[in-house]
Amino acid sequence: MIAICLTFIVGVLIWALLDEVSYEYDYALSERLGVHRTFKEGYIYDRETKEKVISDVEFIGEPQPSDSIWVFVQHSIFSHWVGGKRGYMNINTGKIIAEPQFDKAWIFSSGVAAVCKNDSVYFIDTKGKPINDKKFPYTKGHDYLYDGEFCQIKIGDKYGMINKQGEWVVAPIWDDVQRNIALGEFMLYKDGNRIDVSYVADSIMKAPILEFKGDTIFVPSDTTIVYVKHELFK
Repeated sequence: MIAICLTFIVGVLIWALLDEVSYEYDYALSERLGVHRTFKEGYIYDRETKEKVISDVEFIGEPQPSDSIWVFVQHSIFSHWVGGKRGYMNINTGKIIAEPQFDKAWIFSSGVAAVCKNDSVYFIDTKGKPINDKKFPYTKGHDYLYDGEFCQIKIGDKYGMINKQGEWVVAPIWDDVQRNIALGEFMLYKDGNRIDVSYVADSIMKAPILEFKGDTIFVPSDTTIVYVKHELFK
């Protein structure tokens, strides 16, 4: 009986606290759609008819101003956005591109977006379809964003780079991997040293796979579109 009373009192206190911090506001999502938000709920509505388009949603991530596809999370009042599944929608049309099904989801970059299910990361296109059959283990805190045709991937505590076919163009054996777009280089870091790998991509931006053994880089003999220089810096 005492436990029941304590539970009731705690519940009352929580709802009182929620009432104290309650808020309500609206903002335009696009010319057609708006978002209504309170502490207890959120939904998307048609700005002209005021009709609800999607209930129980919140937007996450920070897409570019020109992006029309945003990540949203669907929830219940009790989950308070936490643990809800992620999906994608077109904010201009209200069309759902991918139903809320992902544990994690990243914004679109270079026409694709990374999603995570059961600790496996893969990439989808603007129709919500996987761009290939490759999956990678999720690493907490890593951002899976394509920069042009390449995406940095972290496996354990090592980094590599993949192309849009999901192929490794830089093996995941490096302490860090960065891309210098202006110079057309991969900058590879290991044990305090840096190796610059210059490449000249073909018309479809598909760089051949490079093989790394220690500080030696092996370039496929049947290609002329990749040029390699070794520069080590302490």
